Amino acid sequence: RILAAEGTSSIADVRGLLVRRPGLAVPWLVAMAAILGFPPFSIFFSIVAIVLAGWAAGMGITVGIALFLVLIIFSALVRTTVMMTLGPDHTDPDGSAVPDRSAHGLGLPLALALATAATLAFLSEPIGTILIHAAEVLGGIH
Repeated sequence: RILAAEGTSSIADVRGLLVRRPGLAVPWLVAMAAILGFPPFSIFFSIVAIVLAGWAAGMGITVGIALFLVLIIFSALVRTTVMMTLGPDHTDPDGSAVPDRSAHGLGLPLALALATAATLAFLSEPIGTILIHAAEVLGGIH
């Protein structure tokens, strides 16, 4: 739908969707939040389960490397999504870049990240305990 609305398949050419086309930007942001593994989406719980299982199995270095690689992927996807939705709009008639007119600015992704980190700090222990018990019931941890 973004390709049809914007007339381009180049990610670099799609900017300011949240201001210009909120009907496309909001579902895109929700989908990206799911892909990036924000709670309550299932990818978040899968990553937590994998990390806990790896750590419990004594594979701390492997888990650390995997988390580092996930962080790189996460950063690239966040950067791309922010530029597509909040980046400067390139539709000025003279071809010059227009400054970001979004009321949210670039502070929204930072606020979301901080809120997620603060929430996870309170949820990590109960979720971890639940996942460990679930793995024990399923026979994954002895």
